[in-house]
Amino acid sequence: MLTYALYAIVILTTIWTAVDSHRLQISSSKKPYSFNSGSFSWLLGCILLWIIVFPVYLFKRARTLKERGTQSSNSTLISLLGTGAVAATLLCIAGLFLGWQRLSVDELRDQVSTSIQSTWGSNPATQSIRLKSLSLIHRNGNEYSGLLVADVSGKEEQHSVDVTYDGKNLMWKIQP
Repeated sequence: MLTYALYAIVILTTIWTAVDSHRLQISSSKKPYSFNSGSFSWLLGCILLWIIVFPVYLFKRARTLKERGTQSSNSTLISLLGTGAVAATLLCIAGLFLGWQRLSVDELRDQVSTSIQSTWGSNPATQSIRLKSLSLIHRNGNEYSGLLVADVSGKEEQHSVDVTYDGKNLMWKIQP
């Protein structure tokens, strides 16, 4: 979810930067506005290094409008919205590194299933056991409970499973 929000913010503000810089004739350099030193360079800059170029554009836009004497409350609002977009993007990026984006229960179930099969497959005593199904429910906090159905030598067995998942790491324990 955070990743999609991040992409949306970057794409929409990049498009807006190109359109707005062309409309207001804001150059990316000290040279007079032209296609190469204007909207195209702002667009390319945002595509390549948005996190730096977009705030630079906002600063240059505010300064240029102030020099022209055309700054209005609308310009201030746009600067505030742009600053909010940068802040939201930084929060999304931080969230990815801090584990704010957690796996869904279905994604966690798939990872636990893979981990169980891998563990069983690497142990000669359990490598013939096949996981038939695993269901998980979120209990509270980092705790999940589930029911595992396994094929043990042609016989179906059911076991409770406890899973702990902190957003980055997971642990599971099968109850006998």
